[in-house]
Amino acid sequence: MAIDEVNLNFGKLGKSMKNYALGTIIIYIVSIVVGIFSGIAMVGITMTSDPEQTIYNMIETFKFIIVFSGAITVIIYFLYWKYIKEISNISKNNNQYSETFHKISLFFIIGLIAQIIIDIIAIIISYQNLTELQHMIPIIISMDEAEMNQLISQMGATVLNVKLIKLIPFAIFLYGYISFKKFGNQLKLSNLENPNSINIDTGIKFLLWGSIINLVSGLLDLIPNVPLIVFINIVSIIITIIGLYKAGNGFLLYSQTGHLYKSPEIYSSQYSTQNTPSQEQIGYSIQNSPKNLSGEDRLKTNIFGKSCHICGTNQVDQNAKYCMNCGTLLE
Repeated sequence: MAIDEVNLNFGKLGKSMKNYALGTIIIYIVSIVVGIFSGIAMVGITMTSDPEQTIYNMIETFKFIIVFSGAITVIIYFLYWKYIKEISNISKNNNQYSETFHKISLFFIIGLIAQIIIDIIAIIISYQNLTELQHMIPIIISMDEAEMNQLISQMGATVLNVKLIKLIPFAIFLYGYISFKKFGNQLKLSNLENPNSINIDTGIKFLLWGSIINLVSGLLDLIPNVPLIVFINIVSIIITIIGLYKAGNGFLLYSQTGHLYKSPEIYSSQYSTQNTPSQEQIGYSIQNSPKNLSGEDRLKTNIFGKSCHICGTNQVDQNAKYCMNCGTLLE
């Protein structure tokens, strides 16, 4: 596969990641606004003189929030699918990253499918429970404290089961980001002179930490009355958005500048076995390196400036970090 095609796919991936980040920001802003108006509506509802009507209206507000959350989730999953699709496209092409991206896309797709199924089940169960409560309002009002606590306990057990199952896709996404981070580290090492490869690796690191914090938050949410759980969720969202934007921007710029940087073959996995020098070549290089020359020979070697301590090649670019002949890191 041509390098230009790899860079083109990286550019598309970067764009999808930035769109996902921007869409997530907009959606959370809209959700906050809706939450504020719902809170104001709840205050007005509690001021109603009829207790049955008050409970009924409160449940209707909760049902609206559930439906709205479901609609918002569909948009988020659409943007996330576009992001996964670009990862999958890279894995389908014959290039040095195909195997890694195939593994990443596989875990992300499985995690997304599991997340969608669980969210659909959670929305249906929550909506049904609230509808049943509306029908039970006359009974609820006449309940004593023990009966009310029993009802709350039953509903809490259902919510707990849903929260527990939600940890499954969280763990799958985390494993996918671990594989993604390995790719980021490989790309950085094979393109040390390209700052965009470093930005990609840093952005993926943010995504990995966002996934870890999200899983931790899910575990803590199983424990009743855990302090700062909302704050932990917010931190997870912010870190994830930063990671998406930073890595996405890095992929976009890398797709435009990758051809300008020559990757040192010493770090490239595709050369690690094919171009490994023989013992005779290593011995010759060491014997004739500037470190093992003396007197007039050393002077002749260094008269042109910086030279490689392994193969002895004089460097044209005196600011070079790697040997232009063998790719060795220069001292």
